[in-house]
Amino acid sequence: MHTFVGNLEWKGEKHPLDNEKMLLRGCSIRNTAACYGLVVYAGFDTKIMKNSGKVKVKRTRLDSLMNMIVVLILVIIFICAFVFAVVSGLWQQTIQTKHSYVPAVLPQFTPAFYSFILFWGYVILTNLLVPIMLFIT
Repeated sequence: MHTFVGNLEWKGEKHPLDNEKMLLRGCSIRNTAACYGLVVYAGFDTKIMKNSGKVKVKRTRLDSLMNMIVVLILVIIFICAFVFAVVSGLWQQTIQTKHSYVPAVLPQFTPAFYSFILFWGYVILTNLLVPIMLFIT
């Protein structure tokens, strides 16, 4: 910011403001008992705002590899749970239609809803594939 001109009206008095009476962001004041201030937003064009860029997150290759492994294991878990749930639903439907002497596991549910419930049960059961240490890192 190269120039600033303004007036401050306080308690009926006008006080001229210019660059000499301006404290920029990041400045510190010493040997002053009190300081009254007015916040002025100059936008992104100020020097301190231009110098404060986005911080790039640094990750090691091992950390990136561990993240990829966790994602891969989670995909495998969901695929296995889906396959197990579909096979269980088909098995439930086979039991209900072909073997009437064997009672259904949950007769009040349709095989599709039974598969949906089992899918989430298998997701919980197969979560043991992911070591707890992978979640911590």
